Amino acid sequence: MRLGADVSFSVDQLKEIIHDSGVTPAVNQILFHPKVLAATEPLLDYHKHHRIVTEGYSPIKPLRDGSAPALVKVVGKIAKERKVEPDQVLLAWSRAKGCVEIWAASCFKREGLIYRVVPITTSQTESRIRGYIAAGDIELTKDEIEIIDKEGKRRDLGLIWTKGGMIRGIGFCLFTLILILVFQRSTRGL
Repeated sequence: MRLGADVSFSVDQLKEIIHDSGVTPAVNQILFHPKVLAATEPLLDYHKHHRIVTEGYSPIKPLRDGSAPALVKVVGKIAKERKVEPDQVLLAWSRAKGCVEIWAASCFKREGLIYRVVPITTSQTESRIRGYIAAGDIELTKDEIEIIDKEGKRRDLGLIWTKGGMIRGIGFCLFTLILILVFQRSTRGL
């Protein structure tokens, strides 16, 4: 018997589920994009070892949240060279990290397959949805995948990565300090 999950189980939680129930989840849904690749690799290795499909949500998040300007630049360059949209490049990267054909037993035997990842994203815009579908036809080169991996694992200056996620670093601290100083000056006269 196999169990599917969409609650982002950690390695320890998966071990507990398998130990206590004797059932290995078929799917585990996790945050998956280049900026979390390094932190996610131990979980992906566990998935691979136990034949758990990784359902990766928010694969295009770095393009939307401003957290990875250097990655956005690299992805934009690849997109421009291929005459596609940057979100299509990240969807193709996410797909390249695994195998979308989740029922095919050959997925684990596919040459160069690292993990089995199914990228998922949403949109209400018809043009974006069409672009996401078209991303399925994009095959990134090994070099393009490695460039995105490398840039995703690199820490951007001014950002601090923590176990719980990313927080803005230097810029946020300076902004907060300036606000405190302005507030102190404005309240002195009261």
